Amino acid sequence: MEWRDRDGFRASVSDRIPCRFSHEITHSPQGDEVTVTLRWSDISLSLARHGHLKPNESLPDSERVDVEVCLGLSKGERAARWSLHARNKGRHHTLWQVIFPRTSRVRAMNGDEENEHLTIPADWGWYIPRPAHRQMTWSATYPSHRCCMQFMAFHRGESGLYLGWHDPTAKPKTFRIATDARSRTIEMSVIHMPEDMTRVQTETHLEGLVMQVFTGHWYAAAQLYREWALKQFWTRKGLIKNRNDIPEWLKDTVLWWCLSSGKDTGTLSTGREIAVEEVGNLALALHERFSHPSAVHWYNWHRIPFNTSFPDYLPAKEGFAEQVRRLDSAGVKVMPYINARLADPNSLTWQRDNAERFCARKASPRCEPSHYPMLFEQYANQQYLVPMCSATEYWQDKVTSIVKAIREQLGIRVIYLDQVAAGTPPVCFSPDHGHALGGGDYAIRGYEAMLEKIHGLNVSGEEPLALTTESNAEPFMTGIPAYLMWMPCPDYQVPLFAAVYSGYVITFGRAFYDGDLREPYAFAAKIAQMFIWGCQLGWIRNSVAESLLTPEYAGEAEFLDCVCRAFASGRRYLIEGHMCPPPQELTPAEVVKMNWYSRPELAQPVTLPWVVASLWRDPSEQRALAVANFSDRTHEVTYRVDVPCSTQLSCHDLTGAGIAGAVRSADDTCAEVILRVPGRSAAVIELRSQRA
Repeated sequence: MEWRDRDGFRASVSDRIPCRFSHEITHSPQGDEVTVTLRWSDISLSLARHGHLKPNESLPDSERVDVEVCLGLSKGERAARWSLHARNKGRHHTLWQVIFPRTSRVRAMNGDEENEHLTIPADWGWYIPRPAHRQMTWSATYPSHRCCMQFMAFHRGESGLYLGWHDPTAKPKTFRIATDARSRTIEMSVIHMPEDMTRVQTETHLEGLVMQVFTGHWYAAAQLYREWALKQFWTRKGLIKNRNDIPEWLKDTVLWWCLSSGKDTGTLSTGREIAVEEVGNLALALHERFSHPSAVHWYNWHRIPFNTSFPDYLPAKEGFAEQVRRLDSAGVKVMPYINARLADPNSLTWQRDNAERFCARKASPRCEPSHYPMLFEQYANQQYLVPMCSATEYWQDKVTSIVKAIREQLGIRVIYLDQVAAGTPPVCFSPDHGHALGGGDYAIRGYEAMLEKIHGLNVSGEEPLALTTESNAEPFMTGIPAYLMWMPCPDYQVPLFAAVYSGYVITFGRAFYDGDLREPYAFAAKIAQMFIWGCQLGWIRNSVAESLLTPEYAGEAEFLDCVCRAFASGRRYLIEGHMCPPPQELTPAEVVKMNWYSRPELAQPVTLPWVVASLWRDPSEQRALAVANFSDRTHEVTYRVDVPCSTQLSCHDLTGAGIAGAVRSADDTCAEVILRVPGRSAAVIELRSQRA
């Protein structure tokens, strides 16, 4: 625990500070639950601050705190539930942060370090091998793309330790993992920001920590979290299949283009200014070549420069509204970009509305500071942008009014709200906004209110407006049903997010760069992986899209076309279904090493099997394999898949891609499926059960 006094001096409280310690063990009346309570009483903040007692520390009303930790165990369960309660008896300290838990020496008991992994909820999900051999630190604040869910896990072979913070309010907290290559140990901890930081808190309570041993790898850890997560407020609208607030065209979309009519867009920069009519022509040419349900994510449709003068998006560039109508009549939806988190202090709106009153404020770590400065962020163009406090009605109404105007003036059916599920909601210390200071769920509730107001613009009987956002922090999926997964995918990336939330939120997009086309198989491999992870394809930028229309890259274009057909044929699995445990490849996997680009000039090595596959179940519990071969030759593969069945299974190619399949054996829990997959092909292979 870290406490701060009025001068900002730190008083760090740990179990090494002398105090009165006691414990208690209680049993429930039925005898099926036991609670262990640990108490540390009269912890001296003066001793924690100075390293010695001051003369008045013997007084009973001096600056002291009590801490209580409870551990709950239930009969027949492997999970241990923890909570922490702190009581501040003084009047001169504020609680600034709590590190709970802090498991400092996690390691394999038999030293089998070669078979160890860490599961981390960053982006799609990380499954990092041999962590004890790395000198690494991962620290990320939830909710954000760097920490999209509230759990992590350590594995040794099939044995795992699950650490989840099951917080139904989704308050901000920092998950941290640090490895020590010398001692071969791993530290796992969670850092909490208590409510009303800068003020004297008399009581602080934290609950939701779950620790559990389990059997399995990253997928098993995901299912432990899924069991809890599907009962939380962000999944309250239920399955995608049953949601009538999501337009059918969004569920049907197969292919996304990321096009810009402006030169400067950070990593999406085009190198030159492009007329909106030229972008419209490109979009129509792409739709003619790839005649699948598609949408265009349009950047720089506004007259202001990108990442500048937000939120003055209107008026649009001349001719943009005509291009929207032109593409819509061809069946291509246009999704304009706006940022729902940032504002520019140099914008006309900021000056006219005196918007500085509603921006997020930071504070020095001290009790009762007198100054609360603004937060500033900078991006590629180096302009200063300010995170706005989503708990203020001003910002909620401002974003809602912008969406309303864009929809009415431009005929838009879908809008992208940048950074909502990517950047951590600003931690705000403004005493004028009416919310708890520092920690708390006010930012999440503020975004919820904003999204409800935007959805309130919908008119009964008309097609609902679709909303999307950047990345995949979990708490926003009720109001935003589609997440842009554009982030880089390193070699250790796994579909952890899909294993938890497939069927409840739509995922789309990945960043593609010119280097992915120049690198043999890189473009096709990215597309293949998106497909088997149930992610709507593409989000392909101007230059790459133009190249796909040239003879030089006809092979890549044809493979994209093939995978689009496969995706469309398996919508009820890949969009409406749930990702099952990964198939186990029984035949020796042939792999290829390549470079994937995560920035225009930044490549990272990736190793993948030529044939990739995943197993899905649709809402009726029917199973199917999504399989793709991005090589140039035919491969025969055998997978062991979890398919509960007591009858014969047969394979059916829903896509018509010419993939031959057979079931060699089956029992009550699994099947072995043999597939002959032609080069540059993809398909959804349904596993149908028939009575013997």
